[in-house]
Amino acid sequence: MLISKSHGFYFLKPAKTGGTTIECVLGQLCLGDEDIITKFRKTEDVDSKYRQGKYKEFTNEFVEHTSYSELTERMDVSGLRPIIVIRHPYEICASESGWCGSGMNQYNDTGLVKPKSDSFIRWWFTKRFVDPNIKEKRGIYNQYSFYGDAIHHPDVYTIRFSNLNEDLSNLCYQYGIPKEIPHTKKSASYNYLQCKNIFTAEQLEHIQEYFADEFAYWGWEK
Repeated sequence: MLISKSHGFYFLKPAKTGGTTIECVLGQLCLGDEDIITKFRKTEDVDSKYRQGKYKEFTNEFVEHTSYSELTERMDVSGLRPIIVIRHPYEICASESGWCGSGMNQYNDTGLVKPKSDSFIRWWFTKRFVDPNIKEKRGIYNQYSFYGDAIHHPDVYTIRFSNLNEDLSNLCYQYGIPKEIPHTKKSASYNYLQCKNIFTAEQLEHIQEYFADEFAYWGWEK
């Protein structure tokens, strides 16, 4: 998550949407004394080149994936422009399932997460999203709720994961910063058509139900 009062915006970062790359670019604008950059787990060499703002530790206030409701409970964001990034729900679930397991250790060791098999992705998806014995909250994967009223802001800027380079480059142009876009947290990426062939029909129905607001609001294809 980023907050740049000096440039009048904040960036909300849900999981598995290319948010770290966006943070690297927009972090160049977080140089003011009241600006905030939350740390993520590993800062690669390419990240440090772009994330030149001041890291501020707000352990009990702001974290990497702070939601809109959590942000507005702790700070007045009126007058700040929200920047969000959206991704097809099928892709979010596949990316999350491919990241789980040993993904974090691989990333910390090499900065590269090895692709997982389709069977592994199906298995982990059921384990993480469907198994009734899993009590972990999954709200962070529901972008509609994660963004709250930010998506209705008249000046919201929406970056599409499927068009990340162009949308982020346009934003760079607006703020007058270099358009060089790093690729961070390198792992396998899936488009929604590939995901339709990976997940079972039952799993696809589960995703459609869980992300019903996303499919309706952003008109994602099923």
